[in-house]
Amino acid sequence: MHSRACGATLPTPRRRAAPARVRPVDSLQLGASAIAGVSAAMAAALAWLAWHFAARRDVPALRDLAYAWVALAAAALVRLLEFVPVGNPLGLAVDALCSFPAFLHVGFLVLGATALLHDAPTTTRRRRDVLLGALLATVMTVGISMLVAREGTPQAMVRVGVRAAATALACVAVARVVMRVPGDDARGPSFGAGIVRGALLLAAAAAAWQAGTAILATRTAPSTTLWAVVAFVEFVAQCGVAVGLVVWLLDREVARAAALAASAEQRAQTDPLTGLPNRARLVDRLHLALANARRDGEHVAVCYVDLDRFKEVNDAHGHAAGDLVLRTVAQRLVAALRAPDTVGRIGGDEFVIVTPRLASRDGAATVVARLRAALRGEVTLADGTRVAVDGSVGVALYPDAATEAEPLLAAADAALYHDKAARRADRWRRLAARSA
Repeated sequence: MHSRACGATLPTPRRRAAPARVRPVDSLQLGASAIAGVSAAMAAALAWLAWHFAARRDVPALRDLAYAWVALAAAALVRLLEFVPVGNPLGLAVDALCSFPAFLHVGFLVLGATALLHDAPTTTRRRRDVLLGALLATVMTVGISMLVAREGTPQAMVRVGVRAAATALACVAVARVVMRVPGDDARGPSFGAGIVRGALLLAAAAAAWQAGTAILATRTAPSTTLWAVVAFVEFVAQCGVAVGLVVWLLDREVARAAALAASAEQRAQTDPLTGLPNRARLVDRLHLALANARRDGEHVAVCYVDLDRFKEVNDAHGHAAGDLVLRTVAQRLVAALRAPDTVGRIGGDEFVIVTPRLASRDGAATVVARLRAALRGEVTLADGTRVAVDGSVGVALYPDAATEAEPLLAAADAALYHDKAARRADRWRRLAARSA
C-alpha cells in the first residue's frame, strides 16, 4: 500500500530558489551621466574659445565668460552627486561641490556681461566678491534644503531648484545687458549679439522649468523623459551662445577693420588740426564744382585767405596759442559761408574757399565781404590773453580768371598777394597821415 493510505505524511519537496533579479540600470542616472559629460565638454570648449578670443582679440570681458564656463564644466561633472543626502559630512561636501561651481558660473556670467557693456576689464576685487558671493550662496542653499525637507532626495531637489532659479535670473539679466552693448557701427547690435541673446533666453526658460519641476519633485518624482528633453534644450542653448559669440566677434572685427579704413581715408583727406579738407580733397571739390558750373552756366569763386602776423602769435604765445587761433578762424570761416561752400586748409595759416553755384560776378564780392568780416576780430587764448586777428583775401572767378582747377587756384593765390600789398600800403598811408 502507498504510504498515503497508511496515513504517512510525504515530505514536502524543496522549492528551487528563484534566480536573483538583476537590478536594471536607472535610466535617469544613465541620461544624467550622458548629459553631464556632454555639457562639461561643451562648457570646456566654450571656456577655451572665450579665453582664446580674449587673448587674441583684446576683449577683456571674455576672460570672465571663460571663468563662467569653467565653473559650468565643473558643475556638470559633479551633477551626478546631487542626490546624496546631506545628513552626513560626506553629503555636505558633495552638496558644496555641486552648488559652489554653479553659483560661480552665475556670478562670472554677470561680470562678463557688465564688462562687455562698459568695455572695461573686471577688477580683481570684483572677482573676489564673486567668489565670496558663491560661497555664501552655497551655504544658504544647503541650509534652505535642510530646513525645507528631511529626506535626502527632496533636499537635493530643493538645491537643484535654487540653483536653477538663480541661473534663470542671471541668463535673463545678461540677455538684457547684451542688447544694450553698443554696436560697432550705425546698424546697432550685431546679428551675433542677437543669437547670444536668444540662446540666453532659451537657457533661462530651461532653467526656470528645471527650478519649478525640482521644487514640485520634493513630493513627486520628476518625469525622466521631460527632464532629459529640457537638459538637451539647455545644451542646445549653450551651443547657441558659442555660435553667437563667434559671429559677434567676427562682426566686431569686420566693423573695426572698416572703421580703421574709413579713418585712414579721412585722415588722408582732412587737416588734422582743424578738421577741414586738405588740399587733395579741396581740389576734388573744385573739379566737381567746375563740372557743374560748365553744365549749368554758373560761376565759381576760389578765395585764398592768409592771416596777418600769425608768426608773431606763435613766437609770443607759443604754438598751442597758434593752433587755437587757426581752429577758431576755421570755425568762423565755415560759419560765415553756405552749406555748399568748402573751406580747406592747405598749410600754415593759409585757407582756400571754393564757392560754387554763383549766379553772377557780384556773388564773389559778397563772399569776400563775408570772409573779411569773419576774419576780423579777437581770439581769447587759454591764459585769457586776447589776440587781434585779421587777414588778406584773394579771389579768382570761373570762367573769368581761368577755366581749370590749378590755373584758378594760381590766380586766387596771385590775387592774395595783390591784396596783401594793397593792405600793407594802406596801413603805411594811415600811419603817415597820423604822424603828419
